[in-house]
Amino acid sequence: WVKGDITTQDAVLSGRVTGIILAGSRLELQATCRIEGDVHARRLQLQEGAILNGTVNMRDSSERGEGSSGQEPGP
Repeated sequence: WVKGDITTQDAVLSGRVTGIILAGSRLELQATCRIEGDVHARRLQLQEGAILNGTVNMRDSSERGEGSSGQEPGP
């Protein structure tokens, strides 16, 4: 059981996590996984039976403005 935040590039989780999960690329939650907290991932796979109680944010780097000035384009 993990109590705390997780930051990773890719992960396959099968246990219990209480905290925020930040996956830079891919996150897979297996059927036995129980999450209490928020998930931020570019790609997310949930197997049937997995439980996720929290919010999910899925954005690619271009949507967050990474690799650019972060300013909105002009008219």
